[in-house]
Amino acid sequence: MSQSPLLPVKIFVLGNGSLLDEGICSMLTLHSQLNITRIAYTDDDTLSGLKHLEYPCTVFINEFDLLNVTRAIKVAFSAPPAFFRRVIVAHIENSMVDVYYRSTTHVPAMAYQRVSVMVNSKEELIDLVLNEFCFA
Repeated sequence: MSQSPLLPVKIFVLGNGSLLDEGICSMLTLHSQLNITRIAYTDDDTLSGLKHLEYPCTVFINEFDLLNVTRAIKVAFSAPPAFFRRVIVAHIENSMVDVYYRSTTHVPAMAYQRVSVMVNSKEELIDLVLNEFCFA
């Protein structure tokens, strides 16, 4: 019995072209299962326009590149569920990333849930991007 190949995980790195964006892209491209695309963020339409590209995907954001990360997360999760699985926000000052997932509950006020994770190496970052978290 042959095993089907793993599909690539689509990652959009949304930013302004900073050194952190470049570093994140360089680290993530080390893994052959990750398909990385850099997107220059100019406004909410940039993020909304991504839903017409390949999906499902993860959006990776450097918190210092955007004026309003919360707004970007809300825009991402306003798309139909099939488009954006999660949004990962990098915090450069403390090696933490916040992973936002669509809520599995039906509470209208809560569109997404967040998990904060400490990332200390490129391997941990790649593992984080490849693996899904489960919420209880």
